[in-house]
Amino acid sequence: MDKSELVRFVQINGVITPDLDGPHHGRGAHLHPKITCLELATRRKAFGRALKFEGPIDASAMVALIEPKHQP
Repeated sequence: MDKSELVRFVQINGVITPDLDGPHHGRGAHLHPKITCLELATRRKAFGRALKFEGPIDASAMVALIEPKHQP
């Protein structure tokens, strides 16, 4: 899979924030922009591990980015 197909995201104060243009520094991770991949990552608690963050994570910004593109 090509990296350009993935969405980079970072954690800012417990909020998973899409980093579409790469302006955010620090630890980032990548996710395939499909709702099924987002649900799987959330279920497996992959965000906390990938970003080395402990505590509750708010992924609503990622959901808002992905859901409109993948409606039937």
